[in-house]
Amino acid sequence: MKRLSSHRRDKDKAFAEMVFVVTSRSGLNSKDLARHRQAKYAALIAASGRAKLVGAPPEAAELPPVFAAIADPLVDLERQLLWDLGCPLLEPSLRHPAL
Repeated sequence: MKRLSSHRRDKDKAFAEMVFVVTSRSGLNSKDLARHRQAKYAALIAASGRAKLVGAPPEAAELPPVFAAIADPLVDLERQLLWDLGCPLLEPSLRHPAL
C-alpha cells in the first residue's frame, strides 16, 4: 500500500487510469516471486502492443525451486483473473467486451 501511495503522488505516473493489484495472503508470496511476476506482466504488456512501458523493464528474480515450479502457472491464473476484472493489457489478440 505504501508503494501505491508513493506512485499516486508521483506526477510522472499521473497518467494511470486503472490500477490492478495482485496479492495473496498465502505463504507463497515473496519479493522475488513478485519481481518475477512483474517481469512476466511487463513482457506480456509489451508483447500485446496495448500500452507502452516507460523505463527499463523489470528484471525477473532468480527463484528458489519451490517458487519456480509455481511461478508461471500462477501468472497464467492471474492473467485470466485480470482479464475477467477488465484488464485488457495482457492479451494482444482478444478484445475485451468493455472496450
